[in-house]
Amino acid sequence: MKQNLLILLCFSLFITELYSQTSTARFLYWSPSAEVTALGGAGVAIVNNSFSAYYNPAGFGFNQKLGITSSFMQPFPSFGNTAQFMFSISCPFKELGTVALTLNSYWMDAQLRTGSWGPDTYGILEEPKLFKPSNYQIKASYSNALSGNVSIGLSASILRIVLSSSGTESEQGNGEVSTILLDAGVLVKDLFNMATYQSKADTLDNITNDNIHPGISVGFSLLNFGPKIYYIDNAQKDPSPSIALLGFVYTPIITSTISARILMDFEKRIYDSNKLDYIHSGAEFILYKMFSLRGGYAANIISPELSYPTFGIGINYKFIYANVSRYKKYLLPTWQFDTKISLEL
Repeated sequence: MKQNLLILLCFSLFITELYSQTSTARFLYWSPSAEVTALGGAGVAIVNNSFSAYYNPAGFGFNQKLGITSSFMQPFPSFGNTAQFMFSISCPFKELGTVALTLNSYWMDAQLRTGSWGPDTYGILEEPKLFKPSNYQIKASYSNALSGNVSIGLSASILRIVLSSSGTESEQGNGEVSTILLDAGVLVKDLFNMATYQSKADTLDNITNDNIHPGISVGFSLLNFGPKIYYIDNAQKDPSPSIALLGFVYTPIITSTISARILMDFEKRIYDSNKLDYIHSGAEFILYKMFSLRGGYAANIISPELSYPTFGIGINYKFIYANVSRYKKYLLPTWQFDTKISLEL
C-alpha cells in the first residue's frame, strides 16, 4: 500500500504545471549513457544504472559492487571539435548506502575572439586572441535502499560554465559562472513479479546483467535544480536546466537464453514553456545474459520533426560492460560509447 501511495505522489508532482521560461546550460539535457541513448533516452527507472547520477540518484541504492564508468560522444558530428565526456565512480557501504562521484564535461576547441568590429585586431596583426569554451559538472551522490525494493537518492553538484574568459567591450564581467545544483529521486523495483516469466537458475547465472530485474520498476527524479544563472547582467538571469522525469521498466521474460525489457520515460523540462517535452521509449533483448540488442525512439511532443530513432548494442561479461549507440538527433548521425568495470567488494 505504501509503495502505491509513493508512486501516486510522484505522479501527482510530475503533472503539476510549473512556471516556464528558457533555461541555460542545455548541454545537461544530453544523455551521457550509450545504453540509455540506444533505448530512446529512457533511463530513470533502470536499477543499478552506472549513470544513475545523471538520470536518477536513487538508482545507486541497490548497488553491491564498486563501479567505474566512462562515456564519450560528439553530439554534433559535423563539428568534430565539440565533445562530451563523463566519468563516474560509485562505491557501496554495507547498511550505509552508496556514494558516487561524477564528472560530466563538455568542451570545444579554441575559438577566435570577436567583437562588434569583427575579429580581434590582435588576431590579425599579432598573436590571435583565442578562448576555449568549456563546461563541467562535478556531482556527489548518495543513495540508500529503504527496503528490499524502495530506494531514494540525493545529489549536489557544482556547475562551471566558461563561455569566454575575456570581457565583452563596454560591459563589465566576463562569460564565466559557477553555481550549485541539486537532484533527488526515488526508485521502486520488483513490482508485480508474477508478470515476468522466469526460468530456473543454471550455470550461466554467474554471468549476469545486474540491472535486469523481474516485474516492473518505477522511477521518478528531479534534476538540476538551483538558482538562476547569469554571466554579465544580473537582470538577465536564466533558469538552470531543471528536469522532471517519470519512467517505467517492464521485464516480460528472464531466462538464461533470452531476456527482454520495455522502457518508457516522460520528460518535462521545468523552465521550458511546454507541459511535456519528450516521451522516451525503448526495448532491449539480452541473449545469454551477455549480448544486448537495443532500439528506441525519442518523441519530441512539441516539434515532432525533431523526434529521432536510436539503436545500439552492448556486451556484458562478468565485471566488464561495453555499450555503443547510434542516433540522428541533429544534422548527421553520430556514435556514442561507454564502458564500465564492476567489482565485488
